[in-house]
Amino acid sequence: MLGNKIKDNRKRWQYLFVKYIIKSPILYYGYLIFFLIFIIFVANYIKLDVRETLPGVLMDNQIILDKRIKTPIDDEIFIYKDKSQSVWKEKVLNVNTKNGQTYLTMQNKANKLSGNVTVEFVTEKRTLIHILFIKVGGGS
Repeated sequence: MLGNKIKDNRKRWQYLFVKYIIKSPILYYGYLIFFLIFIIFVANYIKLDVRETLPGVLMDNQIILDKRIKTPIDDEIFIYKDKSQSVWKEKVLNVNTKNGQTYLTMQNKANKLSGNVTVEFVTEKRTLIHILFIKVGGGS
């Protein structure tokens, strides 16, 4: 009995949808244009982090990167040896550049890590529209 009501209700909605939306091209194209504009509007406000990954050497509370970094580093970096095991989030207090190397001084020493590590940091934020349509993926 309840199943018949649900089927009848679904048939009524299908009938109304076909009658007023599919058979009326103005409403049909109006809905298509509305949802297209809505998706573009939402994708323009979704911000994603663009990250750079570099190898480095961790000593005490300082990381030495072999590359001179041109972009400003956010106050947080991610440090790991193997990303599938553990990733440490640390605050950066100071960034110095000497002899083509970048020295990052952290607030705390990353637990259980020393030696060669991989460092990730956010270089900029981009909108989803910019990444998908303007830069088409991973280009910078």
